[in-house]
Amino acid sequence: MPDYLRDNVVNLYIDHFVKVETTFKAAGVPRSVKALNEIREPILRAIEKPEFHTTICCKDDGDEQIKDIVGASLMTLQSKGYAEPEELQYNCETKEMKKLLEIFCTLTTYFDEMKVYNLDRNFSDRGMFVLPEYRGLGIAQEFLKVRKQICKEYGVPLHGGWVTSVGTQKSAVRDGWETIVEIPFQDIGLKHGVKFEDCPPLYNGDEHTSIKDVVGASMMTLLLKGHPEPDEWTYETQEIKKLLEIFSTFAAHFNEMKVFNLDRYFSDRGAFVRPEFRGLGIAQEICKARRKISKEHGIPIHGGWFTSAGTQKSAARDGWETIIKIPFQDLARKHGVTFEDNTPFYDGDEQIKEIVGTSMMTLQSKEYTEPEWKFETKEIKKLLEIVSDLAFSFDEMNVFNLERNFSDRGLFVCPEYRGLGIAQKLLNTRNIIINNIRSLHYIGFFSMYSYYYCT
Repeated sequence: MPDYLRDNVVNLYIDHFVKVETTFKAAGVPRSVKALNEIREPILRAIEKPEFHTTICCKDDGDEQIKDIVGASLMTLQSKGYAEPEELQYNCETKEMKKLLEIFCTLTTYFDEMKVYNLDRNFSDRGMFVLPEYRGLGIAQEFLKVRKQICKEYGVPLHGGWVTSVGTQKSAVRDGWETIVEIPFQDIGLKHGVKFEDCPPLYNGDEHTSIKDVVGASMMTLLLKGHPEPDEWTYETQEIKKLLEIFSTFAAHFNEMKVFNLDRYFSDRGAFVRPEFRGLGIAQEICKARRKISKEHGIPIHGGWFTSAGTQKSAARDGWETIIKIPFQDLARKHGVTFEDNTPFYDGDEQIKEIVGTSMMTLQSKEYTEPEWKFETKEIKKLLEIVSDLAFSFDEMNVFNLERNFSDRGLFVCPEYRGLGIAQKLLNTRNIIINNIRSLHYIGFFSMYSYYYCT
């Protein structure tokens, strides 16, 4: 974390962690101006220590200067025999801070991972927050992933923390974290004479009550060999009867149960994504989920009749294969119906309508010489002079003794699409191209006349 962000991070930490976290509230810290001031300075001093690790999430607005922080994760590295630095031993004056430390000490007696797992060192949790307007986007889960990566880099085999919010509990469970010990809030309240108000319930992994917005769904039913469709599929309207006739024609053209000699199979009942959420890869995730469900049930294959170009594209991108095609007009003639606005067969060729960014580079070998660029305008001549000076300042072919290299020819993202990570994806693509050419190990690019390279 850059030094210039320390004050900002601590202020956000106070506002979005200290003032709202259940334990701090029970101790009365948010209600005391003196207690809030008392905690701020020690945190500011501690955050400067090399053992203190702060990870921030910020908006990417294309500016190197970070302006908007949307969340942070704080932890400190402790070793055996570690004693809190003086500023964190909190020779506290306010009763609220003294009460808070009492509670923290009690939590340590319930579970101390250093002792339980006989660790030489460990990262101690110091809190994590995400600004309210950015919650529900998976940021907390990404923080937890980063914590695991940091622990791995330091050779620390495990990491944990006392989690008091349902949102963080959900993020931890989704990231594969396990619950080791649970303490009811009322037990801590009785022990320390404090009251926990608006306490979140213990999270048991059941999320059905918290879902507010459904953006899409996938439906299928498990069919067994020799078991016909349920008897309740009897209809009176001519429209539904016509629909069932068409479905029967589909089954006559291709029946996966018979073709692949399956004992059971998931029959497609439809999938949808709401219009305002289409184009975000949700349909492809639905296709992935179907494959996983089939695998869990020991079913080796799954398919369905896809009639929309969007679903066809999503399936193709997820590696699904087309087994059979039926022209809409064939069904129309057979059943005396009209198909309006027919979706064309998707053959993998996607007509590109909008370009939002581009990356260009050219492969050069040691023997490569630039073609003679003959230009007339003074501006282009001046540009070539500058480019030549840059090449003279740093030539990766010579520095790294490369047989060949990709020379950067520019990268751009349209202004209205900046800040979405597209430039990073373009750079990732460059890495993929490089890795496919095994004799090449480095690629360089100029940014603000600083030379960067990646392997």
